Amino acid sequence: MRQTIKAMADAYEETFTEAVWEGKHSTIWPLSEENSARNTYWRKRMAPLKKDFDYEISRLKNLMRDNDVLRKETRDLRDNLFSGTSVLESRKLVEQIEITVQQGQNIKLLTLVNMFFLSLTFVTSVFGMTNMSVEPTFWCFGLVLTTVCVPFFLLIGSMNTNRGMWFWHEQVHTLFSHAWSWIIW
Repeated sequence: MRQTIKAMADAYEETFTEAVWEGKHSTIWPLSEENSARNTYWRKRMAPLKKDFDYEISRLKNLMRDNDVLRKETRDLRDNLFSGTSVLESRKLVEQIEITVQQGQNIKLLTLVNMFFLSLTFVTSVFGMTNMSVEPTFWCFGLVLTTVCVPFFLLIGSMNTNRGMWFWHEQVHTLFSHAWSWIIW
């Protein structure tokens, strides 16, 4: 719309020059006598028409300026809308992250429970074999259960904390660095 209004205003200014309004343009005013009665008559009739044209062109230019202001406001509103939408999406993302963290905690708890029962299952499956002795003594079972499960539970419990993870990470790193130096030596 702005381009159309600008094209109309430019066309008017290029076509209707001062030579046209003064009666000196050779194409529009082909009469050779500048001060003839006919030329004077038409110049008089053109004066109010020039005022009307100039008034309408100034209105069009004002409309173009108003349109520019509205376009700028619209662009600013659009940018603000995008910013607001980004903030809303960020909030939704934070909510989804919180849900994901909660699900991670649930899976961690499920994994710890499974690890707890894994060692118990191992011990009971070893003592549930049919080739084991059938004596009614449980001290062997208790000893194996304590020897396998307690260290395993301590390991799992310590790895459940940040400090414990750091400790075991350092221990494994030290073990591998010593083993690597021994292999190279």
